[in-house]
Amino acid sequence: MNKILLFLIALSYTIMTNAQDGYQPKKLMESFEEGLPPELSARGGQLSIDSLRMKQGKKSLRWDWIGNDALIFNTAIGYHKQRDLSKLEPIGRDKYLMNGHSSYDNKVVLEFPRGFFMWIYNEEASTRRLTFQFGRGDVVDCEFEYNLDFVGWRTVSIMYDRGDMRGIPRPDMDRMTILSPKTGKGTYYIDAVGLSLPMNPKTISANPQLPYIKPHTRLVTQYEHRLFEWSHNTPSFQLEEVTPEMVTALNALDEKAEEFILPPYQREELKDESINSIVKLYEQFEIKRDGDKIYGLPLVKGNIYSEHFAEMGLGNKFNEGCMTWKEHFSKALMKIASLYRSTDNEQDKNRLEEMFINLFDYGVDQGFDDGVGLGWIHHYSYEIREVGPAFYLMRDVLDKNNRLEKAIGIMKWFHGFGQVYREDLVYGVKGRVAADADDSQGLLKPRLYSALIMKNSPEKVRDLRHFSSFFSNITSNYANGLDEIFKPDGVTFHHAGHAQGYGGRGVDGAVSILYLLSHSPFKASADAQARMKKITQTLFDCLFTDDFVGPRAFASIRFSSYQLPSQYFNLPALIALSGDQYDEKMAGFYEQLIQAKEKPTQTDTYWLEKLEQKGEFKTYNYPKSRMLSYSLVGTRRENNDWMATVRGHSKYVYPYESWGPNYFAYPTFIANGYLDVSYPESLDSTTPKEGKWHEGYDWHRWPGVTSVYTPYEQIITSPGQHRDEGGEYPFSDQSFVGGVETVDGNSVFVFPFKGHDMFKLQSFTGKKSYFFFDDFVVCLGSNIKSGINEYPVETTILQDKILSGDDGLVTSNGTIAEFPFKNSLTKTKPFWLIDNRNTGYYIPKVPKNSSLTIQRENQTNPQYQAKGTTNGDFTTVLFNHGVAPQNAEYGYALIINADEKKMERFNTEMTGKSKPYQVIQHNEKAHIVSSPKNATTAYAIYDAHAKLESGLVKAVNRPSTFVVKEEAYGVKLAVSDPDLNIYDGQDDLMPDGTRIESSIYEHEWYYWPSRASKVQLTLKGEWKIKEQIKEMETATNKRAKIISSNKKETVIEFECKDGLSAEVFLEAY
Repeated sequence: MNKILLFLIALSYTIMTNAQDGYQPKKLMESFEEGLPPELSARGGQLSIDSLRMKQGKKSLRWDWIGNDALIFNTAIGYHKQRDLSKLEPIGRDKYLMNGHSSYDNKVVLEFPRGFFMWIYNEEASTRRLTFQFGRGDVVDCEFEYNLDFVGWRTVSIMYDRGDMRGIPRPDMDRMTILSPKTGKGTYYIDAVGLSLPMNPKTISANPQLPYIKPHTRLVTQYEHRLFEWSHNTPSFQLEEVTPEMVTALNALDEKAEEFILPPYQREELKDESINSIVKLYEQFEIKRDGDKIYGLPLVKGNIYSEHFAEMGLGNKFNEGCMTWKEHFSKALMKIASLYRSTDNEQDKNRLEEMFINLFDYGVDQGFDDGVGLGWIHHYSYEIREVGPAFYLMRDVLDKNNRLEKAIGIMKWFHGFGQVYREDLVYGVKGRVAADADDSQGLLKPRLYSALIMKNSPEKVRDLRHFSSFFSNITSNYANGLDEIFKPDGVTFHHAGHAQGYGGRGVDGAVSILYLLSHSPFKASADAQARMKKITQTLFDCLFTDDFVGPRAFASIRFSSYQLPSQYFNLPALIALSGDQYDEKMAGFYEQLIQAKEKPTQTDTYWLEKLEQKGEFKTYNYPKSRMLSYSLVGTRRENNDWMATVRGHSKYVYPYESWGPNYFAYPTFIANGYLDVSYPESLDSTTPKEGKWHEGYDWHRWPGVTSVYTPYEQIITSPGQHRDEGGEYPFSDQSFVGGVETVDGNSVFVFPFKGHDMFKLQSFTGKKSYFFFDDFVVCLGSNIKSGINEYPVETTILQDKILSGDDGLVTSNGTIAEFPFKNSLTKTKPFWLIDNRNTGYYIPKVPKNSSLTIQRENQTNPQYQAKGTTNGDFTTVLFNHGVAPQNAEYGYALIINADEKKMERFNTEMTGKSKPYQVIQHNEKAHIVSSPKNATTAYAIYDAHAKLESGLVKAVNRPSTFVVKEEAYGVKLAVSDPDLNIYDGQDDLMPDGTRIESSIYEHEWYYWPSRASKVQLTLKGEWKIKEQIKEMETATNKRAKIISSNKKETVIEFECKDGLSAEVFLEAY
């Protein structure tokens, strides 16, 4: 550690807190760099400073204790109750506490509760305990006990006032006492003592040293909280004889896993690699042995100091002089293992083996051990993902050196293997079906290796059967409600919503397991195979361009467009190879992905060759339509030519997840009916070629959205805190949101909306629907109301950045090249326009009591993080419905890949018999649109009492969406009830009718299932079901059935669930 850093840390150690609080510790961290503090004493033993064992800096405290000894620290403890950070000035050490998922401005945000932290090294494991006491002089106010059943370093990490200590802490406590065991003697080393630190209560968890810490009540699948619980689970499957056939299968599984971790082409690359770079990396640890003792630089998880000791403001500077799990330990283990398994140089192999065993022992001594409690270890799966594979590759070396059983214990502890023994109790809840996205991406594969590393035995077979069963029934199953990770519509959840980034990693983990277990006695079930195929396809369905980027309609939290990392391109190949039957279409999909790359990698070639050995490649086509009920994004796609996207939100699906303006300040209206089109050279209208946002963008005027043009200060995101949880998740109170998809691509998306109270938009309501036919979208709105008397309501048709070379807005009345330009129309004949991305718009009329605004202007708006303003030139077209409209409406069509000839043809066809579309019904009870050109009628029925004025369908028993397409010998009928129907009422509604925010992870319906509904349609004439084109996947009765039929009418019933769609072909009698 350099001298400047030592000076900074020493200076920070002595920083005093706010002057108004008189009971503060002398130092935020005591790491004994300046010697023995004068306030510290021992009642019977000896205290000294040690420079061989340390966890921060270069020194630690050595306590040579005797029976009934006591370590006494006479200093202010510094405990205080949680303060409201929004009422504090961001100065001094308080400013470092304002770094969570909140805004810290006008809503209550409590600082983390205070806790005690330190490192302790124990030389001899025993059943004895230490007692920690905090009080005023000899008066003990609170205390806890600490188990000593370990050797090596451990943390002591516990909160004062969350029920984990006995007693009641006080701000004026001025003494800490550690009572030694009553008998015997020994040595403890202590370092990095924090008497009063901010501790995230969501991550402080029970462990063998502190078994009585209570888990946090949040319902999220928090794997770190469960390690201790899972370690107590025991197998329930019976042991079975390991037959010769089973040995063969186990050996084949080992070969497959080894090749998956370290493919032949990588081994060939490493075969002649020099050992020097690895030796250099290893030497950074400064590992030394002295008999049975081992020493080295401190090894820590990268954020343990920066978060526990946040008030010091040093961030990652804490880690200078330390080795971290991710950047050093995991990397070194994997590099050594990979070269060891690749080289033929015996001298190098011997040296590599020695370094690996030294690192292993050093890690154990530093606290990377079975049963360890390390305090702040959230999200650790990201940081140790290479440890499991490294241990597995070196299992023979570990066995040779008598470390295999210890390695198995470490792997099973850190990767929570015990979870697979209980399918009835998942994340602490009976009957739950869920898998944390971080689990799936970081723990799944190492968890499998935790079983594979075992020697062939009945116990190994049993563990593998448990793992496979848990994977099939729980991990890969569809999660309910807001739970994660895989949902019935195929999207992936994290943070209680669709999350592409976390999802991509999670899908990779699960599909890898599917592949590794395939064609073995432990293969996943056929249902798991089918689900993972759907989930993989859906992952790609939500991405566009050759770079596989998610359009803005899918963006949340950071609102940057997710790009699928190239290492996940092999997912379709893994699916193709995992089933009992080789999947030629998924193989063809992979081939298409690789052919689109400029330069295929060795990895690409490796998987292509595997597929070629299995069979042929068939052309893969993306589904033409997807209505994603748990994402509330609808898509209409023509392979890689274009993709239209629409986005809404509901009482079950939030519009966005905000962690404050630093991520994105103005997401309020983005999910209010956003409609856009992606093209190969232009992801969407809101995303520039470079950067995240167009400068000067108006955050009220997203394409397709209906909004109130309020001042920005009214709609800026301002996350507060709810039950220790930051973030902003403004659910709607509308449940009937989503739509129906068809195999042909014709589809409906319905979006009734109501503004949220937190933005004073509760009087802002309306109904919006989108009808997708071939390459155009019909957009309807009705019953648009606002009780806000100051600001107008608008429906934006387009807002496009004027780019270099822009010749103007092309319209049926000529090109508008003038700049600046603004015109408002209150009436017009049908006309069309084409924007600078070649998207066309057909506007049949200006709605009553509204105006149509067309403008090309320079506009100034807040920068996307609310850091000043930016400006830019934009073309905007919108309907202005006026201030406080009552029952405003609109209608227009968006035409994809348009040019002047196409728009003229569309305009002409709209006056003929075979119209592209015709609005049949457009009121508060139903939006119905037919497309005579496509022989299709699409329905959005808001009210079961809606009078259906024409068409095949006479009546429907409940709100629903459906599409009827006439064929030569019958009709296709697709149906969906978009309402997820998870719970009744509104859980955020107060008795006075206002709505409040709840903690996202504590909604009582968090893991409740969607309830089935029965949609009955009454059809004109007598019909029978000839073919079930698509089943309702998650319903009990997956197939439609005829309830009654006669010459006058037929009643057909669909059991609907999870907002999914089913489709049948009907034939007339």
